[in-house]
Amino acid sequence: MRWNGRENEQGFTMVETVVVVALISVVVCMAIISSGIGNMNSQADKAMGYVNGQLRVARGMAISQRRNIQVAFNGTNHVLLTRQEVGGGQTPFLDNPADVNGIPWEGPAVYAVVVSTDTPMAFGNGAAIKFVNASTGGVPGPTMMFNTAGQFVDNTGAPLNGTVFMGIVGRPNTARSVTVLGATGRVRSYHWLGTGCGLANCWIE
Repeated sequence: MRWNGRENEQGFTMVETVVVVALISVVVCMAIISSGIGNMNSQADKAMGYVNGQLRVARGMAISQRRNIQVAFNGTNHVLLTRQEVGGGQTPFLDNPADVNGIPWEGPAVYAVVVSTDTPMAFGNGAAIKFVNASTGGVPGPTMMFNTAGQFVDNTGAPLNGTVFMGIVGRPNTARSVTVLGATGRVRSYHWLGTGCGLANCWIE
């Protein structure tokens, strides 16, 4: 008598196949969503790094070159640094300082207040770019700059405290910020942990 092994072979039933396909689909969808969230966070981090880097460069140049470096936050994704040159003893600065760096960052993140809470520095979040006179809390002069001592000041020399907020509009978890302490020129970066972080302040360095 010859045994035929084919009699004991079993394949997947239709129900098992459907379940396996459904599970694979769920895993793939979760991976795609996770990848999209990760990419958005990466874009926000890139914007934060750009602003932080530009401010640190400006401060370093002001100290090393003994020239005030003006900082302007232009458009939605641009930090413009301008070196103010000595005007030959007649005027302290040239009327049209040479542009040091005018390259915007790329990506969907822009200057924006994406979440309603302020950073631990509590400099205010009434606008995406918020700087005030450190002594009076008043509106700063028309220009902001790092002076040769490394302080962040306005055109009157008053130290300015402030925060630059950025992120992808409608995506709270992409909220990022960079703060400047006027008296010392210290630059700090923060990112938002998310609405369910459970901390007293969900902004962390």
